[in-house]
Amino acid sequence: MKNCKHCSEGCQKAKDNNETIWKCENTGIFIYKILPEGLRFATLEDIKKDENRNLDLNYLLYSTYSDRYEAYTISENTDMVTLELFIEKDRCWVKSAQ
Repeated sequence: MKNCKHCSEGCQKAKDNNETIWKCENTGIFIYKILPEGLRFATLEDIKKDENRNLDLNYLLYSTYSDRYEAYTISENTDMVTLELFIEKDRCWVKSAQ
């Protein structure tokens, strides 16, 4: 079983090297080994509407620590300053408009 970088004991859902997506049972975060199709780099306009945070927006962040993509949703508790840094460094993706 592979260890999740978020968990000291490792995720129960991470099974083997062929697993490309799993949900960490300890954090509840979906983790992707590769970037899913249909995403684009996020912009500041994606996360804010009229200076208010775009609540419920789903996004992926690339973690250089774990070399994986992690799924999140903007909420009232989201650290927007940190999220903006991820966007500025092109490490945040949102779903492309279709």
